[in-house]
Amino acid sequence: MKHNTIDFVLKAVSGLLGFACVVLCVALAVVNVGHIPKFDDGGHIVPDNPPIDDKTSFNVLIVGTDVASNSSDVMMIANIDKKEGTLKILQIPRDTYVNGVASGYDGITKLNAVYAREYSKNKSLGYSNNNAKKRSMEALCTFFNKSFGINIDDYILVNVSCFRSIVDAVGGIWFDVPYDMKYEDPFQNLYIDLKAGYQLLDGDKAEQLIRFRESIKADLGRIEVRAKFLKAMAVQTKENMTLGALLSITPSLLSNMITSVGVSSAIDYVKLVYGLNLDDVEIKTVTGNIVWDESRQIWTSEYYLNRFAAVRDINEILVSGEDKITTEDFDKFGYFLNESNPNAVDYYTREDL
Repeated sequence: MKHNTIDFVLKAVSGLLGFACVVLCVALAVVNVGHIPKFDDGGHIVPDNPPIDDKTSFNVLIVGTDVASNSSDVMMIANIDKKEGTLKILQIPRDTYVNGVASGYDGITKLNAVYAREYSKNKSLGYSNNNAKKRSMEALCTFFNKSFGINIDDYILVNVSCFRSIVDAVGGIWFDVPYDMKYEDPFQNLYIDLKAGYQLLDGDKAEQLIRFRESIKADLGRIEVRAKFLKAMAVQTKENMTLGALLSITPSLLSNMITSVGVSSAIDYVKLVYGLNLDDVEIKTVTGNIVWDESRQIWTSEYYLNRFAAVRDINEILVSGEDKITTEDFDKFGYFLNESNPNAVDYYTREDL
């Protein structure tokens, strides 16, 4: 079902923070790097701008926070390559192990707690809600720059519970739900009840789909389902939405998220992403696994990265051209290494994955 521009704006402005629209919104976050041309209200380049920076590839950190705990429930880094005309996304599981001592976040063991720890610290220092979020996102960018050996150019922070409006605005998303999903969490006001099969998901059901999680293994399955849904969401949103409609709501979209992006430069990159073949968007999860904890005789709830496989993933998705990272560049400070668990060390250092 297609919507005209007015209908789309009326329905979408109130909730365009949607997690599932990040594939289209990625473009909005790379525009403050270098000298990007400015546009007037008609979308025309304003003259006398400095020349565009030679850089053609940008990495954008996208984070979705959990309503109840304020932890980063969704983390991904998107690479947009203007020269190659490609968009690639690397997903990082929320339960990825983090060495609290090495990283400076004593007491935490999972990546999703880094943003929450930074936010609490900034609020305690007297920063406003928005400024605390900005500073926390900047700290998370620094974390990934130091641990992944890359450079993150910009960031987008959204609330994963607020994306249902955009799904409804484009008439829902057709998607093949892979299995029955049943889960309740009254604390988060989360009630999931989906049946398997190809069906039209409205905003409420789409949120149930991407938030379904029962265990660390189920979380990995959720990430794969989320990747497939992102592609379907991007393709179907583009089909149901003209470029003019997207450009018309760009200022409202930016004003309703925490991002390092300015409005004046966003239009150029919206046009760029809109022009991509979104069927070819590559979405990958950084390689890792759970390990056995001998001391407690249980499988860990943390997701451990493998040093060599992670380097391959980063180079494949986030690094353009010949400037690849090496194992010496990755995790120089041991943020992802748990030396207290021999099995975790063994997995981290394996070269045969």
